Amino acid sequence: SNCSLRSHHCASRHHRHHRHLRPPLPRPARCRYTSSPPSSCPRPQMNERGIKPNVISYGAAISACCAKGRWERAIELLREMSDAGVPPNTITFSAAISACEKAGRWEKALQLLDEMDERGLKYDVIAFNSAISACVKGKQWMQALQLLDAMKTRDLAPGVISYSMVIEGCQRAGEWERALGLLGVMERAGLDPSPATKQHHYTHALRACAKVRDPERALRLLQVMAAAGIEANTDCYSAVISALQRAGDCREALAQLDAMLARGLVPTTDIYTATILAASDLGDWERALRLLDELQGRGLSPSARALSAVVRACREGGQHERARKLLDAVKIKAGKPVPDDGMRYSTGAAARHTTIRIWADLPESGGVL
Repeated sequence: SNCSLRSHHCASRHHRHHRHLRPPLPRPARCRYTSSPPSSCPRPQMNERGIKPNVISYGAAISACCAKGRWERAIELLREMSDAGVPPNTITFSAAISACEKAGRWEKALQLLDEMDERGLKYDVIAFNSAISACVKGKQWMQALQLLDAMKTRDLAPGVISYSMVIEGCQRAGEWERALGLLGVMERAGLDPSPATKQHHYTHALRACAKVRDPERALRLLQVMAAAGIEANTDCYSAVISALQRAGDCREALAQLDAMLARGLVPTTDIYTATILAASDLGDWERALRLLDELQGRGLSPSARALSAVVRACREGGQHERARKLLDAVKIKAGKPVPDDGMRYSTGAAARHTTIRIWADLPESGGVL
């Protein structure tokens, strides 16, 4: 007989496969839910000819509940089937699991998956994918990963959708190394994700590196991408430059900006802000001003942080007149006095809604440094 996913006494051969499939939550013997009004989903009833509802009509009703987000009613109909002498099948269970998935009820989805095994029903990819999706929505990435492994022990081949959902769950939890490992497993299994999918997952990994200020790993990932023929886009460079600037590797941050420009990629406001900060930290006021000029030349509005960094770089570089003119321009655009030390926090609105080209009238610059 089939071994229950909840049983701790099944044969060891099956136990290895089942023991990690679900959290150790007890499942009530009967699951009756009555909070949904009877009219929320159709109830299969005997028609005028006295024909009783069958598995098809119940399946249609459960699917309708799924579409309306009535997961409780879907489970109730599943129980009513048995009471009416209509044994639920894989399709009806999959529909009920899908209803739980749409409602984010990952515990109930796993309980139903468990019950399929107890009833001796054959699993299908749809049921597992719905359960995986429910776990990902519920931020249960380990459960999702265990379900992926369980599919293989049931002779079900996880597809691109299965892997992609688990990878997404790992990335949301900050488990980007595991996510990239699964990307490699996909490729070895002959499931070649699209270039856009690969780029998407690597971008998430690079953002994680930026978050923890790990520029060395971010640079290695860029190298891995290049070796694998995965094109780095603006988002990838944004994450790398951010990681470098936050870690204090300002020269490499500026070098990566040059690299992306050489590839014809257009920097974003965030990239310009990070590199202006990097140039300022290096004391390179000329580069900071050039970057500010480029930013505005592309029709972008400088952030308050960027403007503050340029003023600081000019002052520290002995360019007090440039710093004064920039600060005066910000004060004029803001429409009210802006104290020098409060500029970083007070000029955000002005900086976002206007461009400030203040060195055009400086004789020594000619408009562009």
